[in-house]
Amino acid sequence: MGLLNWIFEPIRDIAQQITDDISDKTGDIVSSAVCPQSFTPVGGDTKETSKYSPYRPKTLSEYIGQDRIKEFIMQYIKGLKTDNQARQMRNEPVKALPHILISGLAGTGKTTLAEIIANLAGSPITSVITSSLNSPMDIAELVHKKPKILFLDEIHSLASNRNLCETFYTIMEDFKWGRFSFEPFTLIGATTEKGEMIQKIKPFVDRFKIHLDLDNYTKNNMITIGKQYNKKVFPNYILTEKILEKISENTRQTPRLMIRLVESTVYFEGNLDQVLTGFNIINKGFYQRDLKALQYISQNEKGVGLQAISTYLQTTEKDYLYNIEPYLLCNNLITRKSRGRIITEQGKETIQYLLTKLKQKGE
Repeated sequence: MGLLNWIFEPIRDIAQQITDDISDKTGDIVSSAVCPQSFTPVGGDTKETSKYSPYRPKTLSEYIGQDRIKEFIMQYIKGLKTDNQARQMRNEPVKALPHILISGLAGTGKTTLAEIIANLAGSPITSVITSSLNSPMDIAELVHKKPKILFLDEIHSLASNRNLCETFYTIMEDFKWGRFSFEPFTLIGATTEKGEMIQKIKPFVDRFKIHLDLDNYTKNNMITIGKQYNKKVFPNYILTEKILEKISENTRQTPRLMIRLVESTVYFEGNLDQVLTGFNIINKGFYQRDLKALQYISQNEKGVGLQAISTYLQTTEKDYLYNIEPYLLCNNLITRKSRGRIITEQGKETIQYLLTKLKQKGE
């Protein structure tokens, strides 16, 4: 039994077992469409261990950055363990780790953190893309598989389906739904849109006792992440400190992008300039489309709406909101007003800076 595996043992015997008709009604609902191959399959009653990428951190010590969150997790689990030891001495049921909501920008380590928590618990993690769930019976079938830890990625997609949302938070609170009872489990949700969830489905958000909001990564964090990945995956081709530092300046403080650029730079035999050009990165993490967005916004002094700018960039509104605009807002290059997006003075200066960089590159 793992160090903390006993924490996740059932609190009590479920008096009412899931009857056979739930399987008859749901059949193969949780199929490959719900659980793609990149996630742990749900099918069958066999407990499956988590499947980690070879470079993905498995412990908190390997997980670079987020010191505040790591300290909180360690202390919480330590306190829970102490409490459960006292409960065992009193012959009382032990408590499971409560439901957890992890929020942060795309590529900042939410899934990795969920897997580390599962690893600490010594329990397999069942991972599902939330948008693949289409009905309450999908959820019932999923939970019927008795996951110790259930990880829902992009959990904010539930905001558009109140019926699914209400089903989930009913199960989360009492491990019951209608006449069905389920074994206790820990739900971990990951989202890039916590604000939207609070606005639209606050009762669901309130069911998560632990909220982990990821902090920004520092330049040193990025360099350390790059070194760790380089050493694990390409031990025979170690990039120089100078190259790693330059890579870190173009990552937008996003671990996923750091890893992507390190790998590409290794394959391009250290030619980072060629890699950045291939990814359409101009300088300091700014892409060609960032410049295009800034130029368009600057030409419309009265403000630009979301639909107009996404159409101009020939992308979706979600792509703009999740992958373009956050970096522009964080760097104070644009502001959002009631009439739309407005360029700032710093944004105008950045346009000239990026145009200069392009000219130097001969593009």
